[in-house]
Amino acid sequence: MRNMIFILCFFIPFYVYGSDKKVNEVETLVKKPLSENDFEVKTNQNNKVSLTSLKNKRYAIYTDLSLRDQDYFSRKTHFKADIVNKSEHALKVILWVVGSNGWDAVPDVRELKPHEKQTFSCHLRETFPDGTHKINPNKVKFVQVMLPIAKVGDQLSIENFRTEGDCELWIKPKQRLEVPEMSEGKPQAGKRVRFSLDSSLKNNKYGVLYLPADWQASKKYPIIVEMPGNIYYVKGCYSTGRPEHCVMGYGMTKGKGAIWLSMPFLESDNGPVAENKWGSSDSSAQFIVEMVKEVCRNYGGDEDRVVMTGFSRGAIACGYIGLRNKEIAALWKGIHICQHYDGDGWGGAIKQDALN
Repeated sequence: MRNMIFILCFFIPFYVYGSDKKVNEVETLVKKPLSENDFEVKTNQNNKVSLTSLKNKRYAIYTDLSLRDQDYFSRKTHFKADIVNKSEHALKVILWVVGSNGWDAVPDVRELKPHEKQTFSCHLRETFPDGTHKINPNKVKFVQVMLPIAKVGDQLSIENFRTEGDCELWIKPKQRLEVPEMSEGKPQAGKRVRFSLDSSLKNNKYGVLYLPADWQASKKYPIIVEMPGNIYYVKGCYSTGRPEHCVMGYGMTKGKGAIWLSMPFLESDNGPVAENKWGSSDSSAQFIVEMVKEVCRNYGGDEDRVVMTGFSRGAIACGYIGLRNKEIAALWKGIHICQHYDGDGWGGAIKQDALN
């Protein structure tokens, strides 16, 4: 195994930005609900949505796609909805406004008593402690309502989706990056695509390949292989657990000079993607080896300049999967880990121990 460099870092999110159209002071939004098979969905003529959970599930999710690519959010401070717990027991509920990539999302998290009604409010101009905005309000992808730890028969009703609060048009700061969304099609410079070695498994067993904006077929490029965190939805974290949700590799390169390969955790040799925990670690390791070899063989990857990175579960995977056997361990020139090794408090870890 070649000599490796280990690098610790703290997580920095990256975002996508969009259009800039004006809206009135308060807009009531037209709803066209989408069921994700987690709920039985009923909608009345007044666009009141009734949800009944169909599964015992860690996260039961209702997604409304009717608001995507609309401009109701661009000059508003808040998105609101009235939600009623129709169950005979308390329910924890999360309302999300989700942007078009990665960690671009803002929530309101509340616990509703039986039959209690509350107005949920997502702050569209919410920031991290350093002043970085959490969401691009010019490009909202969808709105979601979630039940963490849902039980069969849990019931909610949702009504009166609306935006409120005038403010200036949000303008993207020059120093912020636009992480490309995953698309379908062949790999090409500046494009991020679903990438599979077997077209029959492309929806179950795939990575996400980005060729840098300055990519040329005749040249060799370093490769950054990135692993995602677990599926995890709390006030400070919107993580799907899927490879298209990775963002760090693009932030490390600003989209130039290196190939970025986001890889999944797999449940078995043929997939599907394991959104939570390890799945089959041997299957994941073998898929990484095969994909890196394919990128080196056909897309200009330099086998002598390959590094592995990951956030949260992906950080732990740099050792647990990245060093799982001699074949995969031999790939890496270095390992760059974000969280859980850096003294972030998880499992009792402290920063001084990481530094020591």
